[in-house]
Amino acid sequence: PLALKDIKTEETLSISDAKMTAPIPQHQLKFELKNISFIHASYQFTKQYQIKVKPNMNQFKDNYILTSGPGLNNTSTEWKLFIPVTCDPIPAHHLENIAVEYDQESGRFDFTYFSSNMIVRNIEDLTSFMQGILGGKILLVTKQNLQQISKQFEAHFKTANPL
Repeated sequence: PLALKDIKTEETLSISDAKMTAPIPQHQLKFELKNISFIHASYQFTKQYQIKVKPNMNQFKDNYILTSGPGLNNTSTEWKLFIPVTCDPIPAHHLENIAVEYDQESGRFDFTYFSSNMIVRNIEDLTSFMQGILGGKILLVTKQNLQQISKQFEAHFKTANPL
């Protein structure tokens, strides 16, 4: 006969046994980002997005939006890179392995790829997003911050308040 003590059950790992990595807090991501890739850039460069910049006018700025998924950067976060269509073209294959440094004083990223550099503004709120879009800047924003900005953007245009 089979005794209860002879039945093996699946053991659970204690937290100390499991190799776990805590997610990086949202406000710390800009400091932690060291490398990023946009492996679908060649496809994403075929699409242009219009961002409305005035609530009561049909004024838009055209941008490319490139995505770096959680597995394509060291922060395990989805990032969106906004590039104005008026910028000099960047070869898509140059965007596949970018070294990143964050300059806390200026609030900008320095992207280094091949023998080139690109200055990218870090975006965390609607005001800085709109300033960057209007100024024709290259912007980097996390998916989570972009969702918050989108909600603020929608509310702003419903009330047509100036920024």
